[in-house]
Amino acid sequence: SPLSAQPQTQEQLTLLSNVTSVIRMAQENVIRTTHDDAWWQFAPYLGNCFIAQYYIMFQWLGVDYPTKMDPAVLKHELLSTQLSDGSWYQVPDLNLPSGSLDSTMFNYWALKVMGVPTDSEPLAKARKFILGRGGLSKAMLMTKYFLCLTENYAWGDMPDVPLFVFLPDWIGRFVDLKDRVAQWVYPHLLPMAYLRAVRVAKDMGDLFSLSELFVKDDAPMFARLAAERE
Repeated sequence: SPLSAQPQTQEQLTLLSNVTSVIRMAQENVIRTTHDDAWWQFAPYLGNCFIAQYYIMFQWLGVDYPTKMDPAVLKHELLSTQLSDGSWYQVPDLNLPSGSLDSTMFNYWALKVMGVPTDSEPLAKARKFILGRGGLSKAMLMTKYFLCLTENYAWGDMPDVPLFVFLPDWIGRFVDLKDRVAQWVYPHLLPMAYLRAVRVAKDMGDLFSLSELFVKDDAPMFARLAAERE
């Protein structure tokens, strides 16, 4: 079988050596982080782009309620973790040559809202990275919902999620949607369907505008966005 076959070529020997080395490093790391030889504890980490999202939406909601988030700390975190090509990782991974498009969009956006000039080196490099990968239109669907809420993307260009699929006297007669999708999908899908149907949007001013992140090929899309704003 392929698993029991002995490596024959230099390429196979090199691959086996690399895999063995990675396994050994992983084993050492697991042993090193063990507590009392019995358990492990790791803080959850999704990436600083999610804190950037929180900061942006905190401003969008306009609600005056207590928060322990310090914008100065977030600003320092974002500026200190930016990669040389202007991007940001979602989760640090030395095996990836560049960060992700969506993480870079959110972090660029948060820094702009904080007042970092768009012609500053960090934002200029981030903008070059984003535009080089297709701009706003290449963002994943979840990111585009945030963009729509702030009038940076046209609701009309978003896929429709019919609200009737959530009615208990319709699809509920045949299948419980909540029991047929991953745990995190339903609490995302329902508000996404509502927002798409109602087309919630708020003009937050120039600091929230990301019009500079559209590429030339997206001119028709930008025109549709302008029409929605009117």
